[in-house]
Amino acid sequence: MIDEITVTAEQIYGREGVKVSLLGAERHLSLPTLGTDEWLERHFKRIGEDQ
Repeated sequence: MIDEITVTAEQIYGREGVKVSLLGAERHLSLPTLGTDEWLERHFKRIGEDQ
């Protein structure tokens, strides 16, 4: 399930700098430095509940 979530996160937010890389049997999730409010705003905008 974690693998599916990381792949989905990269597909949705890849243009914004979210990347998943493989290192042996490990997956590493890289995120751009954004404040919590910016992440929440982008998330709710993406799902259509901009409130």
